[in-house]
Amino acid sequence: MDITWKLYETWLGNQLVDPHSIQKLSSQAPHPSLWSTDSRTLEPGQWFVPLKGPHFDGHQYIDDIIAKGASGFLYQEEGQVDAKLRILGIQVKNTLICYQKIASGWRRSLPDLRLVAITGSNGKTTTKEILAKILRDHGSTLATESNYNNEIGVPKTLLSLKPEHRYAVLEFGARFPGNIRELVEIGAPDITCLLNAGMAHIGVFGSVEKLRDTKLEIFRHLRDGGTQVVPYDDPLILREALKSSNPSITFGTHPQSKVRLGPIAVDFQSLKIKFDIYYQNQTYPITMNSIHNIMGINSAAAFAMGLACGLPPANIATSLQNFSGVKGRFQISTYSEFVLIDDSYNANPNSMAAGLESLKNLGSQRPLVLFLGDMLELGELAISEHKRIGQLAGLLGPSQLHLIGSHAIDFKQGALESPIKANQVFCYDRVEDLLGTIQSAKLPWNCTQPLIYVKASRGIRLDRIVELLQKLK
Repeated sequence: MDITWKLYETWLGNQLVDPHSIQKLSSQAPHPSLWSTDSRTLEPGQWFVPLKGPHFDGHQYIDDIIAKGASGFLYQEEGQVDAKLRILGIQVKNTLICYQKIASGWRRSLPDLRLVAITGSNGKTTTKEILAKILRDHGSTLATESNYNNEIGVPKTLLSLKPEHRYAVLEFGARFPGNIRELVEIGAPDITCLLNAGMAHIGVFGSVEKLRDTKLEIFRHLRDGGTQVVPYDDPLILREALKSSNPSITFGTHPQSKVRLGPIAVDFQSLKIKFDIYYQNQTYPITMNSIHNIMGINSAAAFAMGLACGLPPANIATSLQNFSGVKGRFQISTYSEFVLIDDSYNANPNSMAAGLESLKNLGSQRPLVLFLGDMLELGELAISEHKRIGQLAGLLGPSQLHLIGSHAIDFKQGALESPIKANQVFCYDRVEDLLGTIQSAKLPWNCTQPLIYVKASRGIRLDRIVELLQKLK
């Protein structure tokens, strides 16, 4: 479609300081994909949106982006921009809100697009990738990249949409109360899914109840006629979701789930899981390249969202087969010296417990070596939750347990409540200390062909351990 400045004027609305400022510019308006918030990656011809935060101000880079060949920019205050450059810019009240409005306006101009939004404490990215695989088998699909799931990342993803996209799958992350409502208003999804509400970021929200209430905004602010995809196994989420007049598709292990997940069988030789999904008196057998139990319920959720997008259930089941996983999220790699499970992307108590549960039956198959790091943003629950997870880890009977971060001692105290011996537990203040140990000792475990599991919050950077192990294989 043709983009005109008149359309931008509609999208920006009362954010324009001078309602006539757009009319002073060239008649050629930038395509939405030409807006950038990053002066480092801005390319000639793009428009710049300088964002402001507690520790940064993008306005200081306006000279740089003009020198790079930017066509123009938004700005908030005259004093932040050299007078001779203002003719190339548009003054607005808030650059972030304008960025969001442009993205939202562009998304709403694509009426044939089916946009799905997913939130939850655990499994968002894996479920997004499963659903994206399903949808890509049926049409052009855009999915959230990296961790672009917040008030800046969601607009960035929306501005990557093209008219030929039939589907979009977006992650919505909750960082503060009202955050999900804001993202729903920006993204205008047709289908929303709340996977679960656990303990991620509980230190910010203060309680599971407040976190759940924020997550439920994904249903409460869904447009009229949109479809809700709801976990039947969580009675609190189910009860609140069904208060809406919007249609719902439920998923779960409960017999009354519209999309029901059967028991999960793990083949430890092939490192695959097998399960059945039941829908409308039909059985759909699924095999996946994983041994993580959570893949079953994530697949059931993706199956339900595929149905909400209007896809035939048999086609959805075919697309699910042999999903190859997501980097950093329980991804299995087999080498001659060891099997590595990279779960290093992020962690909270629920996802850490689920990951360890999936390893439970492997103790008799091969030795276990665990690398576990701090789970961040737990507030006053941090000590008790690290002790609890440490005990769960110790009960697996690992040959070695390596613990990294400021809560390594709490992990260790919990682990020593299990049968594990103290000389099997190793603590490190920083990941750099452990990297040095691995490099000096090459493979620092006294067992053959172990299964190595790595998990922590993203800020602990245990992905560096994964990278080093892969080099030493």
